[in-house]
Amino acid sequence: VTAFAATSPSTDSAAANNAIVASVSGDLTKDQIEVNGEQSFSDSEVLEAAKELGIDTSNLTVYFNGDIHLVSREEFDGTVTVTFNVPGLTKDSTAYVLHNHDGAWKDVTSSKGNGTIAGTYNGFSPTAILVDESTLSKDAAATSGKSPKTGEGPFTAMMLGVIAVAAAGMVISRRKFA
Repeated sequence: VTAFAATSPSTDSAAANNAIVASVSGDLTKDQIEVNGEQSFSDSEVLEAAKELGIDTSNLTVYFNGDIHLVSREEFDGTVTVTFNVPGLTKDSTAYVLHNHDGAWKDVTSSKGNGTIAGTYNGFSPTAILVDESTLSKDAAATSGKSPKTGEGPFTAMMLGVIAVAAAGMVISRRKFA
């Protein structure tokens, strides 16, 4: 089982929310939930649960496996849809949002497309997003927010220019004093 690291949540809940959660609608707002990477179940347990739900897991990877908790309320009695960022995901991609509630896994996927997948919940806790990477858009790398490789971009050109000017200045000043 492989997991991609594109959106690995940090222990900072605000950073984790911004990395993985695109939006929240329904009875809560985005700032009322906390997402973290604390796994209650291993990736292999999540994939096994998906199989038990009748999902073909042969090409799926675990994109996210962690917990969603309420921050501003102790009890939640309503419905909320959480939309997660998954770069390259289209409406035709194979992907699922699974949620473990009261000891049972359920497929809570409600929509997918345009780089996101949504799950509709009536309670929170362990959540997993499973994705078939081969069904992601070929433009995923362009929209994934990946950092450019070292040496790319205008910063490198600017730094080379600064170094060239500094070297030229050193040569000129040495000739004046020689």
